[in-house]
Amino acid sequence: MEHIQQIKLINALRRIIAKNVIVNNNLIMVLKEITADFKTVEQKFLTQNVSGTDIKTYMDLFKQAKSKNKIKNKNEMDIDYWGKKPFNEFKDFIDTVSKQKTKTETTKELKTKGAELIAENNYYFVYHITTHKAAQIYGANTKWCITEKSSQHWNHYSRLNTIYFAIAKKANDFGDWGKIAILVDLSSKVTYWDSLNKQYNKLPSNISIPKFKKETPIVVIPDLKKVWDVGVRLSYHRWAKDELLDRAKGIEKDPTIVEQLKFHESKLKFYSDRMEELLKDFSLQLWYDMCSDGLLYEELRKIEEELGESIYGKVKFGSEPKKFPKFNDGIKETMMSYFS
Repeated sequence: MEHIQQIKLINALRRIIAKNVIVNNNLIMVLKEITADFKTVEQKFLTQNVSGTDIKTYMDLFKQAKSKNKIKNKNEMDIDYWGKKPFNEFKDFIDTVSKQKTKTETTKELKTKGAELIAENNYYFVYHITTHKAAQIYGANTKWCITEKSSQHWNHYSRLNTIYFAIAKKANDFGDWGKIAILVDLSSKVTYWDSLNKQYNKLPSNISIPKFKKETPIVVIPDLKKVWDVGVRLSYHRWAKDELLDRAKGIEKDPTIVEQLKFHESKLKFYSDRMEELLKDFSLQLWYDMCSDGLLYEELRKIEEELGESIYGKVKFGSEPKKFPKFNDGIKETMMSYFS
């Protein structure tokens, strides 16, 4: 009975195709799907000494790949096409397309990799966001700079903050608070950002996100006193070398000048190596970020006040002594001199 119904359906489709040119392409694909002779192809593969189990497995994988639109070539979508090929070629093809991820699968994987669900209540989910891609996915339709295509802002904020997103289960019920970015900085200060990128120190009373442990970001900060000391000495020898070259124009080959230049260059090499050792676990960009956010500035100023004049030297050009300048107005630039 089922066979008779299938024949009637096939004949009906053929009559429609003959009369309706506009829908020909779609109906032809449907007709090919119905009339695809899987049994015949299976029999052909069996003659190649392939087990029935393997054939059934790869036939099922073929159907799955088609249903997920992983097969793009029209010929390769037709099982009759593969009936004319060796089974090993069919198997290799299915192995390849099966490894390909659909857009939905890729998005799901990226979300899983970059976001951990850490809390939930009746109104919100809270995720710990650890990758730029996850920030873009979960922060879609917000004005947060960390969700922009460029990762520049993400890199800056993620180095100095632990980032969480609270996402409403019914976004329309909460307006601009449908998505909330929650940032915890190195001092454990918490700030909140609504979907329009407005910053707040606390949430409105009508917004109830679940309670969760807000982790302070872990950043290894070097011994700032040693870094300050080496940074000033680096600046001193760089300044002294430049001053020497400026005053020695036309007499650069003078033995005394050459000797002094060698001295400052050797000191520059020594203190550069020392600075590199002190900052080996502390990236240049992180240093910039922490200075620009004021996280190191006050600490460095305290160190300068404590050390006072003790680490400043004098340089002598001929009979004229010259005091090495202080850096009260350029602490960050002084400390960054190593990187210039």
